[in-house]
Amino acid sequence: NGISEILGNSFASLYNLDTLILSANSLKRIQLQALNGLYVLKRLVLSENEISTIHEQAFINCSSLSELHLNGNLLTDIPKAISSLKRIKHLNLRDNALSNIKSSPFVALQHLHYLDLSQNQITNLSRGSLTDLPMLKELNLSFNLINSCDHGVFDDAPNLKSIYLQNNLLTDLNGLFMNLASLRTLNVSRNKISWFDYALIPKELTHLDLNVNRIEE
Repeated sequence: NGISEILGNSFASLYNLDTLILSANSLKRIQLQALNGLYVLKRLVLSENEISTIHEQAFINCSSLSELHLNGNLLTDIPKAISSLKRIKHLNLRDNALSNIKSSPFVALQHLHYLDLSQNQITNLSRGSLTDLPMLKELNLSFNLINSCDHGVFDDAPNLKSIYLQNNLLTDLNGLFMNLASLRTLNVSRNKISWFDYALIPKELTHLDLNVNRIEE
């Protein structure tokens, strides 16, 4: 549709609403009271809009939300508003304009299982970017501009089973994955990796994709 604004309390009377889909509209911001009254909302889809700002307390009343889709917007930072979502399991931030993850915005997301940060402009991952994500199982960082990752950056999410880093600018994997005993799938294809040793990855890994790199031996 052509929805450009959600006025405060627009959905306040729909206190039993479970799913709200507002994708492919013309929303530019999510204001403080836009989602008031949606206490049992579990799935919110705001993808393919023009959202660049979200009020820090926009999700304060959405305490039951478990799935949030913000892909295909104009976000330059991970919105602080997500810290209100204590029960969220699925977070999609694909195809925005995110360039870095400074201090961890995920610190309160103790139940997050799936995080999609693909198709952004992230250049590096520093230690602490994934702080306190004990339940994270799948992380998608593909199609970014990542050229470096601090050693142990993924150790803060020890239960990771799948990591997707294809189509980035990585040259080195040393010290990134060795401590991830739960890791089963690792895709680092289409990077600039020139040297590889099996000692760099956990022995429990079952799927490894290294195609289109610069490994000679």
